[in-house]
Amino acid sequence: MTNQRITQIHELIETMIDAAQYVQNQINEGDLSMAIIVTEDLIAGFVSIEQTFIGMAADLVEYEKVDRQIALVKESLNKIVLSFESNEPQQVASIINRSLTKQLRELLVILETISVS
Repeated sequence: MTNQRITQIHELIETMIDAAQYVQNQINEGDLSMAIIVTEDLIAGFVSIEQTFIGMAADLVEYEKVDRQIALVKESLNKIVLSFESNEPQQVASIINRSLTKQLRELLVILETISVS
C-alpha cells in the first residue's frame, strides 16, 4: 500500500508543478483571480501530501529527507500566500520560478530514492 501511495504522491507533485507554472502564466497575463484559485488548489494538494507523509513516517526509512523538503515547500507556499495578501503578484511569480518548482522537483527526486520498510 505504501508504494502505491508514493506513486500517487509522485503524480500529485507533477500536477502541482504544472499548476504552479499555470499560476505563473496567469499572473503574467494579468488574471489574478484564476491564479489565486489555482494557488488554493496547490495548497490543498500540498496539505494532502503532507498528511499522507506524516501517516507514512514510520514506514519510510529516510523520512527526515522528506520532512526537510516538505518544510521548504511549505515555506515557499507561505511566502506565496503572504505575497498575494500584500497584492504583490510578481513576487508570487518570482517565488514560483526561483523556489517552489525546484523544491517540488527535488521532492520528486527524493521520492524516487526513498526506501519503504
